[in-house]
Amino acid sequence: MTAINSGKKNRVYTEGKRRQESIARFIQCLLFKSASTKNLAAYSGLSEHTVLRYIAMFKKAKIVYVSGWAKSARGTKEVKLWSLGNKDNVPRPLSTSAERSARHKAKKKAIASAAKK
Repeated sequence: MTAINSGKKNRVYTEGKRRQESIARFIQCLLFKSASTKNLAAYSGLSEHTVLRYIAMFKKAKIVYVSGWAKSARGTKEVKLWSLGNKDNVPRPLSTSAERSARHKAKKKAIASAAKK
C-alpha cells in the first residue's frame, strides 16, 4: 500500500485500485475508437504484455474483435486495430505480387542511389 499525503487527509491507494483505473481506461479507449495494443498500453498505463493478455481473454469471451489494420511506425508491418463488440475479425489485407515487386524495386533503387553518394 502507498500512503499519499494530500494536505488534510491521508489517502491510501492499493495496487488493486490502480489496476482498476488502468482497466477502466483500457475499456474506455476501446469504446470510442479502434486502437492497437501499443496505443492501448500508452493510454491505459498497462504494459504491452498485460494488454495482450487482456486482449486474449476478451477475444476468448468474444468481447473484442479485429476491426481493421494499420501500418506500423516503420511502414513495414500491419498492426491489428481492436474494437469492442462481437463481430467477425476483418481479414488482413494481402498485397499483390505487383505491389511486393514495386516495393522491392523501390528499396533497391534507394540503396543504389545511397551507394552512389
